Amino acid sequence: MALIALSHSLLAPSPLVYSAQDEQPICVAPEYGNDCLTLNETYAVRLLTDLFGSDEQIFKGTAHYTADAVPTKSSSEPLSLHISNFLVRSISELDDREQTLKAVMYLQLMWTDPFLSWDPEQYGGVSMVPLAIDKVWWPNFLVTTSVLPPKEEMNGGEGITMSLFANGGISFLDPRATETSCPLKLANFPFDEQTCLIEMINYLHDTESLTIDSLNLNPDSYKASVSAWNVTNIDALILVECYNSLGIAIAETEEAAKAMLSDADPVKNCYNFLRVEIKFKRYAEPYVTMSIIPVAFVTFLTFISFLLPTGAGERTGLIITALLTVVAVMFITAEKLPETKETTILDTFNKVMVLLNLLVMLQAGFVILLGQYNFQIDVLKWKLVLIYPELWDWTRLGKLVRSDGAGAGKASPTAVLPPART
Repeated sequence: MALIALSHSLLAPSPLVYSAQDEQPICVAPEYGNDCLTLNETYAVRLLTDLFGSDEQIFKGTAHYTADAVPTKSSSEPLSLHISNFLVRSISELDDREQTLKAVMYLQLMWTDPFLSWDPEQYGGVSMVPLAIDKVWWPNFLVTTSVLPPKEEMNGGEGITMSLFANGGISFLDPRATETSCPLKLANFPFDEQTCLIEMINYLHDTESLTIDSLNLNPDSYKASVSAWNVTNIDALILVECYNSLGIAIAETEEAAKAMLSDADPVKNCYNFLRVEIKFKRYAEPYVTMSIIPVAFVTFLTFISFLLPTGAGERTGLIITALLTVVAVMFITAEKLPETKETTILDTFNKVMVLLNLLVMLQAGFVILLGQYNFQIDVLKWKLVLIYPELWDWTRLGKLVRSDGAGAGKASPTAVLPPART
């Protein structure tokens, strides 16, 4: 638009030709091209010149407005900043391997600049004008939990405009594409719930010059979604961070934060910052259907091997096949599992299933080994009688010896031992 082009350069009103009809297009002087403006737009251009100064004044540095300082008339009164609308527009990825969160957020910031107010009646009823962001002071927040370099993370404001109102109020929509660190606790994987924090702060201005007084969370933030995760809750808080040479304290109020610090060293600075808390719950169905159910089913099949004959070769084959199947499923799903030092629920489940398969295999091998050698149980009994004579009465042979009459109760176990195996 011609208005924005002129507002960026802050042209003086001298080359403009005014029309008697407010909305009838008129043209500027030839040196400015063939762009045409309405009368209201010419008022807006003159307003911007009165507020910020002419191009010559800005070039010489003699303009009475500067965008480098917090716009307050008294150094004892901090500027009040309001976040009228905070929206988590989308969450593109929660990477449980890199443990990072990618999200797009919008912050509707509002504050009042007492040096930029005017009477609309003196400017043809113009009560609002758009501004390039670099023309006025604005609070640029740093995302302290970002994994990106500060220059890449900071919002430079290029191509962004804000609205300036007649009472000096400024409304600015600050878009943010963030990539932040999100340490995950994976002990309950794949039935885990995670909490990610996004913290934003302006270290250029402490609470003596800038305070965040209100925050309104947009309810549409709960509609944000990301593959493999379900957003269960989003909360945003305004906190205060104070520090001295001995430590840092964070609380909901400045007084509480200062009270947490040691009295041995005075508090140096306090800063307002924004903390966004996003809670996720993982979709566990893919892991249940692709890993847990197949492994449990194959392990159950190994117990069917007890129904097969002891000497059947199919028994051993079934058990070995089941064990190899469990291991194969574990290898296939390993690529999709997060890397962590913690022992997860899925890890414990897989270990138990492998152990059960190994125990069934060992039992089957032991039974086959016993069947091949065909040990005589009676030999084992007589060996026990020789070692423990008191067990003589418990054996069947002992009863037969007592029934022969002559040697009842006098027979020696060694006299009736079975012949040795050859």
